[in-house]
Amino acid sequence: MIIGLACTGLELSLLEECALARNRIDDPVARSRVPCGEENWSSPYGSGRRWETPHYRLYTTILDPDRLNEVILLLESAHRAYSVQLPGRIEPLTRSTIYLFSIRSQWEAFTRDHTGPCAEMFLKIQEGAYCFNGSCIVYDIGPERTLAALAHEGWHQFTSRHLAFRLPSWLDEGMAMMFEGIIRTEEGFRFSAAANACRLDSLSKAVVSNRLISLPTLLAASPGEVLATDHSEPIQAFYSESYALVRFLLEADRGLYEPDLRKLLADGLWGRWPLDPPSLAMAADRNVPKTLEWNRLVGPWLFRYYVTDDLDEIESQYRAFCARLVAR
Repeated sequence: MIIGLACTGLELSLLEECALARNRIDDPVARSRVPCGEENWSSPYGSGRRWETPHYRLYTTILDPDRLNEVILLLESAHRAYSVQLPGRIEPLTRSTIYLFSIRSQWEAFTRDHTGPCAEMFLKIQEGAYCFNGSCIVYDIGPERTLAALAHEGWHQFTSRHLAFRLPSWLDEGMAMMFEGIIRTEEGFRFSAAANACRLDSLSKAVVSNRLISLPTLLAASPGEVLATDHSEPIQAFYSESYALVRFLLEADRGLYEPDLRKLLADGLWGRWPLDPPSLAMAADRNVPKTLEWNRLVGPWLFRYYVTDDLDEIESQYRAFCARLVAR
């Protein structure tokens, strides 16, 4: 279960805190060039439609064809972008489920009906989205930010379905933010980490004030721990600096560390991390809540094993990279 707070998709893991008359709509389908099926969705939350794309089943109360066209394009573009982060070809046997509501009150009612004891925590989100039991639940927060939230949440949904192991927070959130910077193309959308103005703005504030989180602390942190402080600045700092760390691993020194990051992800896909048996069991079993202790142990350990054990030296490089990012 993953929950989002809006800065175009800011997220918080709550696993540790919480024990559809066949038809075809021609215009959006034709413009998107994505094969789609569509039918009425009978729900207590408002008039809606159910769309099926090659990789998604979308239930929505947004009925505007132009908005739906963009959502359909975004979802399939994002799926392709997620897939290329991993070796081989990811072809799921079943579609991923997304609920997209036109207004917050519908989203709140759905949340109360379907998330049990976690509902009250989810309802504290002021703007954004969350994932629960494999589904993404989103409401409209404006055209651009809604697309970014869908792209961010979609990464979490994708990895929870296809990776043998769950990712530590710094890597899961950092990778999700690589898809928040959205650029329209003739074919749909592409994703640019450099276009993520929200995260860059937050990172700039941390760099200018000399308040970057230390690398060992960042690698061990989880969104749940950050939220517990009940301040927006630490929340923003965790996400912007996880974003910067993943960009550092992908881009620094002409991609010096990119093979290490790709190996870490590939071994997570295939279930090959050399962890101790209790950590492996928790990494593999999504029915067991991810604990803060697991994240504190596994987050730094994986970085040391796959990237470098010299955290002092790489932190110096990482901080210099952050300064260059915000100076551009």
